[in-house]
Amino acid sequence: GPVPRKGTENGGDLIHSLPVSEAADFYKVPAEHIIVLCDDISLPTAKLRIRREGSAGGHNGLKSIINMLETQTFPRIKIGVADRPDKNEDLADWVCGNFSKEEMTAIESRLDDICEACETIIGDGIDGAMAKFNQRT
Repeated sequence: GPVPRKGTENGGDLIHSLPVSEAADFYKVPAEHIIVLCDDISLPTAKLRIRREGSAGGHNGLKSIINMLETQTFPRIKIGVADRPDKNEDLADWVCGNFSKEEMTAIESRLDDICEACETIIGDGIDGAMAKFNQRT
């Protein structure tokens, strides 16, 4: 069946950030050791971009995580989902819609890279991961 682009969007509230902040509190994990994976409409489908920190940039899930962690300083791996072809389409409908077969294939082809990016952040640090993955297509 169709695969949702992003799962359930709830304006970024609770669904994304409550488990993150609760786990961070429970395990005493500093925010800079939490790796957040998120979609990004400003990137072409399946393109990866790693960032050390930054604002939410209009992303409700990131905004909620930033609010709950009370910092913008945590590594994130952004996964491109491309912007909606019809700019009149509601953004929430787009990001919560279904991937096409081609988009799903493109994203699935990057799963090993996404896992390797997480491992690189953990093993070599965020700078090494950004140098390694931000130049790849």
